[in-house]
Amino acid sequence: MELAVVPESFCHLLQSALKDQSSAVRTCAVTSFGSLLVTDWVVLLSHGSFIGSASSLDWTRIDSILSMCTPNGERSGNVRAAACKAVGDICTVCVGSLLSEEGLEKAVPFSDDFVVAIATKVCSEMEQALNDKTVSVRSMGLFAIGNTSLALKDRCAFLSMNRMFPLVYACIGDKDDKVVGNAIRTIGHVSYFVYTPEFLSNEGGSVSDDLKLYGSLLSNLTGKVHDVLCDATGE
Repeated sequence: MELAVVPESFCHLLQSALKDQSSAVRTCAVTSFGSLLVTDWVVLLSHGSFIGSASSLDWTRIDSILSMCTPNGERSGNVRAAACKAVGDICTVCVGSLLSEEGLEKAVPFSDDFVVAIATKVCSEMEQALNDKTVSVRSMGLFAIGNTSLALKDRCAFLSMNRMFPLVYACIGDKDDKVVGNAIRTIGHVSYFVYTPEFLSNEGGSVSDDLKLYGSLLSNLTGKVHDVLCDATGE
């Protein structure tokens, strides 16, 4: 059996498992997709042929996983959370730059139009995930946005990412501490697309508006840190 056939045959079984009646099986299947390497995705997206434009790739598996991040595509909150985490892991391996064993950056197999296409899909689905009634889904939705943002910084300008900032910022007010923690982490990554000079005020707003939002962000983060320290010290 050729090496390229292995991941395709294996993932064909995983694809079927995504539709299994058992939520535990669906969770395991979507988690397994999140564990695949970039070399596996090259095979799955292009069937081992030359990597072309985004429109020429096979999006079947990625679209299936993305659809499971929201209640419209998946009824189980545990599965939705696992799907969101898988999306974050997939973006890390497929979007971010690769490093050689010597620590030198290597060429990535996917083009910038693929990166923009998958980032657009992620943003669309995670908008819903951030408002999910299940805590773990909101938390993993933030994880997916954070990982995507971090990977995008090494690849290309993606102006649409800055529209996610207000949604992520709003999660600071979540009642669950884990969601708040992931929101703070994700703000650090998404902020790059809001306050870096090449992105600043690209949406037509003024620099003063951006700075006002930045000041509000720092004020709220400082307040959150203060509250956490008070809880920890009992003061």
